[in-house]
Amino acid sequence: MDFIDKDSTYLTNDTRQKRWAIPYSYEATNSRADVLLYKNKKYIENKTILDLGCHFGTMAYICSQLHATSVLGVDGDSNLIAQANAFKQETNLTNVEFIQKDVIELLTNLEENSFDTILCFGLLYYIPDNYHLLKLMKKVAKETIILDTFTAYYNAIQGKDGPAFFNNLNDDSLELPIMLHSVTKAKKQKHYELQENTFRNQPKQNPLTLLTCPTKSLLELYLQSLELDYKQLNWKKYLANPEMKWQELEPPQAKTNSHWSDLYSTEVRVSYIAKK
Repeated sequence: MDFIDKDSTYLTNDTRQKRWAIPYSYEATNSRADVLLYKNKKYIENKTILDLGCHFGTMAYICSQLHATSVLGVDGDSNLIAQANAFKQETNLTNVEFIQKDVIELLTNLEENSFDTILCFGLLYYIPDNYHLLKLMKKVAKETIILDTFTAYYNAIQGKDGPAFFNNLNDDSLELPIMLHSVTKAKKQKHYELQENTFRNQPKQNPLTLLTCPTKSLLELYLQSLELDYKQLNWKKYLANPEMKWQELEPPQAKTNSHWSDLYSTEVRVSYIAKK
């Protein structure tokens, strides 16, 4: 099923179509819409939706097409929100609103059970305190949280810190309930920018922020401790290489040659639905 056309403004204007980590290509976007949204349609249709880290509104648009009662998209980047509002006008969305806001501040100030369903796609790992964000989402969600996020495997195969992690970690250690922290460009999450003196004796560099990824076991421990009824979502239908191991994605050339779904088959990225 096509949830978004090839010539949709949400694809033709997206600069992430060819990136390694979850491209917003026609195939990947529609596949993700199927697994994350359509297969959970009963939590979207006739529901109020809060889309955290909404970028310029792709998933909010698809929720509208799936007959959500209303969608509030939130992102910390004012430029993305400006694009989201422009695309909203272009596609004649009447039940969607976009605001520029820090997600922690927003959730802290919202009342309990403010939205039926919360979407958190590609955001959790930019928030240094994962558990705090999950706890706030539980407060604000009346019924359901749908989560799609990188795990600690990602830290071990990506970025400047990747080789150090990769050489010192194995399957046994990454099955423990632990958290890995590495640094990434603060452009991705300006509100959690590290101070200049964080890294001593380092030359002046572009602003950085933390990339904070839990192992799958730690993420599930968080969900359990919050007394959420959770289930991992199944990507089997779309896996190009279902037997792939996370270690195979470490070399740069392997990433270039990989299929986007390899992130899910290796559990470098996982998805959950969590219900109160």
